[in-house]
Amino acid sequence: MPCESRPAAELVLDDSVLISLPEDAESLSRYFRTNPAAHFLLQLRSPASRRTQAAQLRRLARYLGARDWHEVDWAGLGYAGCNAVFARLGADEPSAATYNAARSAIRGVMRQAFLLGQLDHEAWLRIQAIPGERQSVRKTPAGRFLSDVEVREIFQNCNDGTVSGVRDAAMIATLFHAGLRRSEAAALNLDDIRLGESLDVRRGKGRKFRRIPMIPQLTARLEPWYLARGSGPGAYFRRISRKDRVLDGGISSQTVYNVLKRRARSISCSPHDARRTFVSRLLAASHDLSAARRLAGHESTETTIRYDRREELADQEAMEQLSTFNAESTGGWSGEGENEF
Repeated sequence: MPCESRPAAELVLDDSVLISLPEDAESLSRYFRTNPAAHFLLQLRSPASRRTQAAQLRRLARYLGARDWHEVDWAGLGYAGCNAVFARLGADEPSAATYNAARSAIRGVMRQAFLLGQLDHEAWLRIQAIPGERQSVRKTPAGRFLSDVEVREIFQNCNDGTVSGVRDAAMIATLFHAGLRRSEAAALNLDDIRLGESLDVRRGKGRKFRRIPMIPQLTARLEPWYLARGSGPGAYFRRISRKDRVLDGGISSQTVYNVLKRRARSISCSPHDARRTFVSRLLAASHDLSAARRLAGHESTETTIRYDRREELADQEAMEQLSTFNAESTGGWSGEGENEF
C-alpha cells in the first residue's frame, strides 16, 4: 500500500519570542528552516527559556541594526563579526552574568549554524573560544528573601472574599510552601495533588519528576480552592472570569507571575524569590542540603547553595529580637527625650 504524502513539519515559535513579523508568513516559514537562531530557540525545552534567549539575541541583533533576531544573517557574521558584537556589548559595561548570558546565546546559535552546514568547523571553533567574563566571588546575590511579615501580608491580601482570592492564595502557597517554579505551579493537574499528603511535579525543569510532601500550611491553602474549583479533571489552577466564576481552562506561567505581583502590592518580590525563601527556610529547619536539593528540583547542591539566604534570615531574627528587647526593657531606648536613638 503506497504511503500517503505528508506536508513537511512547520517550525513554530511562540509569539513572545517575536516582535516583528514579515508580511509573507509562508516566506517566514521557509526562512526559519535555514535560520540557525530559530533552530537554537526551538531546541530549548521550555517557553521561558525561549523567551529569555530570544531577548538576548534581540539585543545583539539591534547592535547590528536589525529590529529582531530573525532578521540577522548569523552564520554570515563569522568569527570576526561575533567578536565585534561582543566588543559592542562590552562597551555598555554589562555585568559578567549579562555578558556571559549573551555569549552563551550566540554560541548556541553558531553551533546550530555549524550543524546546518552554514559555518565551517574552524570558524565554529574560533567562536567557541571567545572568552567569557570572570565573575567575582563576592558578588551581590540575585533576588531576595521574604520575611514572615511580608509573606503573611501577601496572603492577607488574598483574603478579599472572592473565589479568585482563594485560588491566588493556593497558587502562591505552592511557591512559598513547596518551592515550585511558576511554570510548575501553572502545569499542576488535579491528579498531582493529594491533600494532606503530597504534591507531584511531573513537568519540572528538565522534565524531571519529584514528589513534595505536603505540610499543613500548604494543605490549608489548597483545600478551600479544591472546594471552589470542583473535582473535575484537568488543570488544578483554572482561569477566573471577571464575574469571579471558575472557568475550565488552565493558566499560564505568566498568570502566576502576575498574580503574585498583584497580591504583593508594594512588596517587591518575584516567584523565584518565593523559591529562595522556601529553600532558605527549609535549610534553616532541617540543615539537610541534599533534601533541599531534591525538593527544589535542582540538578546540583551548588545551585541550592546559591538559593540559601540563611544569613539574611539570621540577621532578620536578630534584629527582631533586638526590637523586642528594646520594647520590653524599662531601661532601654524609648525614642523620647534623652534616650532617643
